Amino acid sequence: MSVFNWAIVGTGGIAERFASVLCQSDKYGKIKGVLGTSESKALAFMRSSARGLVAEPNCYTNISELIEDGGVDAVYVATPHPSHYTLAAALLKAKKPVLCEKPLTINSKQASELVALSGESHTFLMEALWTKTLPIWRRIESIIEADQIGIVDNYSCDLSYYFPFEPKHRLFNRELGGGVTLDLAVYPVALANALSGVPTGILASTVLCETGVDAKTSIALTFEDGVTGLFYSSCHSNSEGVFRITGSKGILEAHNLFSGGAQSIILNIDGIRAEEVFEFDVNGFEYQISEAISCVRAGKTQSDLVPHKNTLEVLRVLDAVGNQIGLNYSESSL
Repeated sequence: MSVFNWAIVGTGGIAERFASVLCQSDKYGKIKGVLGTSESKALAFMRSSARGLVAEPNCYTNISELIEDGGVDAVYVATPHPSHYTLAAALLKAKKPVLCEKPLTINSKQASELVALSGESHTFLMEALWTKTLPIWRRIESIIEADQIGIVDNYSCDLSYYFPFEPKHRLFNRELGGGVTLDLAVYPVALANALSGVPTGILASTVLCETGVDAKTSIALTFEDGVTGLFYSSCHSNSEGVFRITGSKGILEAHNLFSGGAQSIILNIDGIRAEEVFEFDVNGFEYQISEAISCVRAGKTQSDLVPHKNTLEVLRVLDAVGNQIGLNYSESSL
């Protein structure tokens, strides 16, 4: 089977993490070309990712040049949130398979339009919410399905990272879709969605920073099955990022689920503690890369692990949070 050729749009840290997987083995594919904000940035990125390149990689100067490259099997979009829609739409219309960083778009309306384009063009589209493809995620779902901790009562997670305030940094820049809701809260909300579906109640509160994006946000969710969820994200502190599920028989704790390094599940049932450890083959991104390659080669338009339905449901929750905290991302608000 021929080597899978990736084009990468974006040259930041997240794109570097993706490219580093391609440097490990041909089974994850090769970099056919890179599109950056400038030719110099694209060239620098390609030089740093030399082991992950095909023989004659391309440095695209615009999305049209990438689209015209017939040797590209799929495109990984790793640019700031507001640019996802325009880039993905252009690629889907040209029938280029797309793996796009989370959040797929800045709101559910844009995401719905991309999903429609994926169907109309019969072209693969997947949100790169990397955690959903991890073995630990599958294991959490199986534990809950097997009733090991009993009837689930509550989900909770504090997912926070300290960032020095810099107005031009994407996390603090409204024009770049900044704020902790889209950047961090999407992860625990996505897991709660996978386990309990669409919430029937959403209540959010926030502290906005001087650039108008949310620096600290709490989200309380209620689900039809009676489960509640409480999620907190901040860019003013560092947390352990533990996702905790409490049930009638015991507690499940997922450690490092949303970050790099060794991940683990700790079960405490009737006072008996057990731990399972999950190591990455590379850095964790290899699972979403393998899933995307498998789907594209099978002619699928979406992944069973990261289906369009769940992507839309989570974005609708984030839309509701944005409305409540006064940070509604729409085309006219940027």
